[in-house]
Amino acid sequence: MAQLEQSLKVALIKDGCNILEWLLNQKAQPDQDKAQPDQDKAQPDQDKALGINERCYTKRKKKVHSVLGSFEVERDYYHGPQGTRVPLDERLGLIDGYTPGLQRLMCRCGAMDSSYQEASMSLQVYGGIHVSGRQIQRVVNKVGPDIVSFSQHRDPQKTGAIPVMYISYDGTGVPMKSTETQGRKGKREEQAKTREVKLGCVFTQHVRDEEGYPLRDTQSTTYVASFNRAGEFGTLIRDEARLRGLGQAEQVVVLGDGAEWIWNVARQILDFYHGCEHLYDLSRILFTDAETIKSKAERWKKVMKENGAWIRQLNADFCTNHLGQKELQKSLDAPSGCACVFLQPFASKAFAQKSHV
Repeated sequence: MAQLEQSLKVALIKDGCNILEWLLNQKAQPDQDKAQPDQDKAQPDQDKALGINERCYTKRKKKVHSVLGSFEVERDYYHGPQGTRVPLDERLGLIDGYTPGLQRLMCRCGAMDSSYQEASMSLQVYGGIHVSGRQIQRVVNKVGPDIVSFSQHRDPQKTGAIPVMYISYDGTGVPMKSTETQGRKGKREEQAKTREVKLGCVFTQHVRDEEGYPLRDTQSTTYVASFNRAGEFGTLIRDEARLRGLGQAEQVVVLGDGAEWIWNVARQILDFYHGCEHLYDLSRILFTDAETIKSKAERWKKVMKENGAWIRQLNADFCTNHLGQKELQKSLDAPSGCACVFLQPFASKAFAQKSHV
């Protein structure tokens, strides 16, 4: 069955490629009919739009690569003081001979996979498309700046009232060449091997499900990514939210994992998953017995999920823990404890209560 499926797929794609080749060559025919019949010599032509003389080179072949395969198309190109232009290539949106449909797949694989070589393999496995990793890199580098320019300078989205707009962002380290981390310190005082890339998204919500939980609007998510510092990234994500209709939002919710740089960019709601993760971190700071660490964290997690009264429970546990104020503050300030920075005010309050007991 697998062989039959593959054979049919190959045959259909081949027929589709032949049809596409015929259609594009038909489209090129009007330009060729207007040009001089002698294709071996450059013919003078007048560009009325620019008002300059150009030479027309007729019926030049170009290999085109599409999602259906590769084929040749004949078209004219023009050369003059302003350089060379190929009207048909411009109308078709070709970049290095790749069609817009294939460009989209190349850019998506280049963005999603860990390397351009992996992206090349993904195209081969999922689409039967042969494109080298180097070619994917070239197309990504040519298309990328246009996408950035469009995303930052596009017109604001026209929308009605938005019940809830969500803004979420996070950061993670990505492996880099040593030349990209010059002058950057790593965690162990050596040269850093990674750089932090920040990724944010904006989406909206209009309805809830039968149980009352919010439902993200279909295809409402847009993304922003950058290696910039936190403050600069904050400007990017705010601009994206503004373009998406921030001014029409009745409620704006910022979701984050509790990291200090995220907390400083905006007042936010800590998502439940990371909140639970930080509760376990805090429990390890407060208690030494493994069973107590687990039971306390699970109890806080349950209370936080059910009624949100976990802050009172935390205050009570702070007042009875074995650590002093200095020891706890030292733990919270350590790199391993920085995730619990959002709990520092409650720790201080709890110790203040303890001192009066």
